[in-house]
Amino acid sequence: MVFLHCHKDPHRFNFRMKWLTQRLLHSLLCIGLIFTSFTAEAHFATEGDKEPTEVVLTFDYIGDLLLVKVRLGGILPLTFIVDTGSPYSVLFERLYVEILGIPLSKAIKIAGADRSQLLEAYIARRVPLIIDDKLSLTKDIIVLKHDYFSLSNLIGAEVDGILGMDIFRRWIVDIDYRKNRITLRKDLDKGKLSRYTTHPLLLYQGKPYVRIPIDVHNDSTIEATFLLDTGAGVPVMLFNASHPEITLPTRHIRGLIGVSLGGNVEGYLARIHAVHFGGKLYKNPIVYYFIRDTTALDEKIEDPNFAVHGILGNKLLSHYRIILDASSRTLYLRPYSRKIPQFEIDKSGIQVFASGPDFKTFVVGYVIEGSPAWEAGIRSGDQILWLGCWHHSWLTLNTLTKKLSGKEGKKIRLKIKRGERTYWVQFRLRQLI
Repeated sequence: MVFLHCHKDPHRFNFRMKWLTQRLLHSLLCIGLIFTSFTAEAHFATEGDKEPTEVVLTFDYIGDLLLVKVRLGGILPLTFIVDTGSPYSVLFERLYVEILGIPLSKAIKIAGADRSQLLEAYIARRVPLIIDDKLSLTKDIIVLKHDYFSLSNLIGAEVDGILGMDIFRRWIVDIDYRKNRITLRKDLDKGKLSRYTTHPLLLYQGKPYVRIPIDVHNDSTIEATFLLDTGAGVPVMLFNASHPEITLPTRHIRGLIGVSLGGNVEGYLARIHAVHFGGKLYKNPIVYYFIRDTTALDEKIEDPNFAVHGILGNKLLSHYRIILDASSRTLYLRPYSRKIPQFEIDKSGIQVFASGPDFKTFVVGYVIEGSPAWEAGIRSGDQILWLGCWHHSWLTLNTLTKKLSGKEGKKIRLKIKRGERTYWVQFRLRQLI
């Protein structure tokens, strides 16, 4: 389930269409070279093969997402998110399958993670996919009728689709965030798991869940069910009012907390008393509160017999090596450190998005009222030209975001462009909640 911040750039459409055309032409010109290289060098693990019993995929960890290379139709090089929160795989850009001559067999409606609306999409049947030039398989995929959002603006890198649990459910999935590696296995040597803690793994509608204790208030503990979601760039998200004890604390901050296939998702940031996970006790952690829309659409989609209270995302999961073993219904966790990690949360109050060639144009998409950036006069739509002595062309969105999530009290100097005017502002980072 992709659940991230997003910005619609009105100037990006023409640039994106030009980029798509160039990308497709380049790929088509290279088809002969690709086939030659594959024939001479590549040895693929094909779904259904008895051997090998292990496949190692590499990923880039950008914007708190796991990005892997995928050749659509066995030809076109694209980038997909590994998303355990989605039961199916999704392609954002319909143009790709049309150019490759892949037929779209059926029109369907799908719901975004916020359940606010149904979106138009198609099914492409038996699409050849080659993942990281290691795993070759044929799958049905969902193709969106329109690109309803652009994650590329959020993370500063191209994202073309989602690899859902339909790709991985037949494997034991071992995710090593430190080594940027996903190992898919048919069997698991449990003799090497003595240093791992375990949680019972629940599988429902093709997605992995875990039940863990949480203390929303300091005088009560409840068992809550969470989706294990590598497509979510958050630590912990709670669905407000999904349990009598899960209510929005009095002290909170309102803002954009994410994006789903349905568009921007608004919610709140707050703190709860504790989260128990992976043998650790996270005290007073920042969590995201999602106010679910109680509409007729929601009632049709939700199953009253399986209550879900929230999401565990990469900002938490990335502090562990995790193994999802569907066959034994077990989640294995091994922390990378004995220390209790602190989730890096923005301390400026602004959400920045990247656009343009190489994603070097940085625009403020949202400012939290009363935050340091707000008090300094920064507003939505401002363009960041300089960060201290760093020109925007020398920065990446990842670097900029880390700077704005730095040590409390650190001075930030930004040169801003608003309309035709440019000027410097400064403020100090502080905890927002």
